[in-house]
Amino acid sequence: MTQTLSQLENSGAFIERHIGPDAAQQQEMLNAVVHNRLNALTGQIVPKDIQLATPPQVGAPATEYAALAELKAIASRNKRFTSYIGMGLHRRAATAGYSA
Repeated sequence: MTQTLSQLENSGAFIERHIGPDAAQQQEMLNAVVHNRLNALTGQIVPKDIQLATPPQVGAPATEYAALAELKAIASRNKRFTSYIGMGLHRRAATAGYSA
């Protein structure tokens, strides 16, 4: 990916790690797997029952700061619970009225 200095100076944007390959890079990858179009490739490898007829609506682009703030707000709604996984199996006697 070739970018100008002014593009790289925008440190608030998701740059290389979040922007996919350009058209030439996509075509190079498609040539490597002997396909002409990305849709043809994904049509072959993605199961038909999970393919979407239209692209998902993901909203407007956001800066890295805005995206991280939104993710932090979502994460703040998480609740903490005690995990008992790995605590061991403890045998218990069932009461007389219980039948499995």
